[in-house]
Amino acid sequence: MKKSPALWYTCMIIFLVSIVCLLFWPTHRYEFVYDDYLSIETNTALREPNILQYTTHPETAWASQVKDAGGIYRPFGIWISAQELSLLGMHPGRWHIVSMGVHILNTVLFFFFVSLLVRKASMACIAALIFALHPAGTEAILWITQQTTLWATSLTLVALILFTKSLAGKQPWLYISGATIASFLAICTKEQAIIIPLLAAVISWQQRPTRIAWRGIISLSVSSSVYLMLRILYLGSFSQTETPWGGSYGSAILTMIRGVTHYIKISLLPYHLTVNYDSFGTSYAISDSGVLISGTAIMAILWYMWRLWRTEHTAKYAPLQLLGISWFFIALIPVHNVFNPLREIINERFLYIALPGLALAVTAAGYSIFDTYFMQKARAVQLGFIGTTFLILLSLAYQSHTRIKDWQNEEHLWRAALRVHPNDVRNHHNLAVALEKQNSSDEALREYQIALDLAQGNSMEKREIITLGWAYLRARQPDKAISTIAQIYPNLPDNDEAAFVYGNALLDKQAYQEAASAFMLLTARTPKDNEYVLYAVLAATLAGDTKIYERALLLRSPAEMQALFVPLSEARKKILAGQTKDGIALTTQVLRKYPAPSPFVLIWLGEAFEHIKDQASAATLYKIAYASPFTAISALQGLHRLQIPLYTSASAGDSPAP
Repeated sequence: MKKSPALWYTCMIIFLVSIVCLLFWPTHRYEFVYDDYLSIETNTALREPNILQYTTHPETAWASQVKDAGGIYRPFGIWISAQELSLLGMHPGRWHIVSMGVHILNTVLFFFFVSLLVRKASMACIAALIFALHPAGTEAILWITQQTTLWATSLTLVALILFTKSLAGKQPWLYISGATIASFLAICTKEQAIIIPLLAAVISWQQRPTRIAWRGIISLSVSSSVYLMLRILYLGSFSQTETPWGGSYGSAILTMIRGVTHYIKISLLPYHLTVNYDSFGTSYAISDSGVLISGTAIMAILWYMWRLWRTEHTAKYAPLQLLGISWFFIALIPVHNVFNPLREIINERFLYIALPGLALAVTAAGYSIFDTYFMQKARAVQLGFIGTTFLILLSLAYQSHTRIKDWQNEEHLWRAALRVHPNDVRNHHNLAVALEKQNSSDEALREYQIALDLAQGNSMEKREIITLGWAYLRARQPDKAISTIAQIYPNLPDNDEAAFVYGNALLDKQAYQEAASAFMLLTARTPKDNEYVLYAVLAATLAGDTKIYERALLLRSPAEMQALFVPLSEARKKILAGQTKDGIALTTQVLRKYPAPSPFVLIWLGEAFEHIKDQASAATLYKIAYASPFTAISALQGLHRLQIPLYTSASAGDSPAP
């Protein structure tokens, strides 16, 4: 009986969907991690979807406490996230299911794209399977912030499918128009998709250029140009930073020669994957052994591409190999870090949009090897080749399965990063944060100290000292907080955040008069900050020194003082004195009329409710306090003590900040 092509294709699609679901379904229990806090959890710009606002205000990519857009301009990507938030709420499992669904969509789209090129379903299925199972793609799939990469890849594949269909000559302008719209939306979702016109040019060259093809390429180029004009207009820059890696274009080029080779290595041998490549290092001399080896490898690949080009008319699979290799390298152009410096030098998520090219090249090479060396061999030899291919796919699935488990929460993520780079400051710092959120304070303090030791003498040292000071405060060790800050500031700190930690440590050890002096100096440097004013009034109230108290009352108008700062200070004094219910009543009375001048007020109040066993009220306050990066850890520690999750599946609208 003759096989039905439609049935055969349908069975393969069902097979691909089933494999991806089987591999990624456990992620529906995973959490938000890392930058999800700023881009999703506390980003109030997502609460009311507004594509015009996202287009004209790039800073909406992040929470309001981030002062700029960080070189990111993705208006359509932000709009997609806003729509997801309105539909899914803040339950991370639902977001992970969507990520899995988009990866399935991309796998199926890539299957259709390869089918258009070769009309061989088995080859399209194997290529799609390599793309679906590759471990290097897991970062983009499992990090919710990077859903923009998934959606941009979907739109890129749609654009390329429509462009390829236009080359057939039937209703070309309809397909070209659709490809142009998809291309523009893809670039506005993530800027790496700006390579679509180049990919279209390679596809048209493979199919033999026609007038229709050139018109399509021009149309796609217009969409890229419009994006660049909008980016310059509203962001003011092509790149994320102005300074190349290493301080010069020469060092950036040498570094990225190694970088490109590293991308090739983890694509072909996907081991030792990590979320953090701070330890990658910068190259300054062409004599660097890493540069020489990497340069030789790149030259070998270019030579192989030249050989493919020379034999494309005689070798059946040479054009597909050449297209795949070209796709892989073209997809890395926007992240080459030379003329458009990025904030990070290497990221595995950049490979996601390049992986279809790798999958196509490897599959075409495999078919070429089989036809050349195994087609005329005995059946057993052929089965051996097929079995080897199966084992390679099984190895990819196993590596992905292992890597997927690293992303279930922040502790697993950073422990995995430490296995790859055990002496990296950021790995130890972020593991400490994850541990502290779970109230594992002793282990967290050890990790913070290791991070500080590793940061000695570099630009991260002051940041790590202040962070360790905060951690000692949360661990109720004020003396150690003071001695830690004293490592960089023997006297009263002149860094506002360090001074704030210092003042709070003095409060905790009941050195109220010294604390009042510290906060008064802080308000003199930053007179408009209500948080510092509150702490100055609080310390003066607790100190009982009339002169300092009278000076503190002059920091704001008498009406504002009596309505907000004085009653909150008196309320805190009552709570510290054991008059918890009176302190709660006074605090809530003030907060019904005025917003809290400091998120720490919410922590005070939450701890007070926790003290009187009102867990529901305490949990509500902790969830609100989670929206501030300064109180997020304390808030999660409170929720952990109460054994109440930050998010539940009960409501689609769960959110840490109203």
